[in-house]
Amino acid sequence: MIHRDEVIKLHNLLDHHYTKLLNDQQLSKIILTDFRSFRRISWMFTTVAVIIISTIALAPILSLIHQQLRSVSPINYPLVYPTQYPWAFNPPNFPYKIHFLIEYATIVPHLCVSHLDTLFMMYGF
Repeated sequence: MIHRDEVIKLHNLLDHHYTKLLNDQQLSKIILTDFRSFRRISWMFTTVAVIIISTIALAPILSLIHQQLRSVSPINYPLVYPTQYPWAFNPPNFPYKIHFLIEYATIVPHLCVSHLDTLFMMYGF
């Protein structure tokens, strides 16, 4: 983690402040009641994001399976992201497979970054 020291300081500050707030009985009821709603919204957002990113990741594979089952000729080899590159692909050769794997590898950081906001708030509290 690049800014590990800053994150630790932020965690300690939030933890100290949150502990003080929870010691007050009246405020703790308000905070914990609202936190349940926040948790539901966070899990809903996480579920929707996982479904969307999984759909993006599975679309090329499902397309290839569909073409194989229908005996389509020639087979169209789609990439994960529908983009144009300045180089040409002649699927299913080795450069296409490497490029396909690199695009699949970019889905993992995309999934992590898209969940960082909600999971950090859940971690903070």
